[in-house]
Amino acid sequence: MPAKFLIVEDHDAVRTALRAWLEVEFPESYVAEATSGEEAVVKIRSVSPHLVVMDFKLPGMNGFEATRQINATLPSVQIVMFSIREGDVYRASAISVGACAYVPKRTFQTELLPTIIALLDKSQD
Repeated sequence: MPAKFLIVEDHDAVRTALRAWLEVEFPESYVAEATSGEEAVVKIRSVSPHLVVMDFKLPGMNGFEATRQINATLPSVQIVMFSIREGDVYRASAISVGACAYVPKRTFQTELLPTIIALLDKSQD
């Protein structure tokens, strides 16, 4: 079954690059986009993604609050918090609101793909 993704990122260049990367790594996938937490919360019902890649710092509703609301709406979705911010406090906060993983943007090339694969495998069990 092809994966469905929702990228929640307010920076156009990052969102575009992440979309292109996901489409290469998961060629049969469907990738939707949102530029704010509010837009992500609205789109979650229509897209019903398997996995959300969520930025922390967004205009309006931040990624933590969006994650909390998305989990209340679609508890089966896997959410990866993806941020320039690093540190245990951010990781712990992401997990406390329902994110399944926290990947710093700096480690994108080494950590994001294995994290996504593991979460998609877990969701199909």
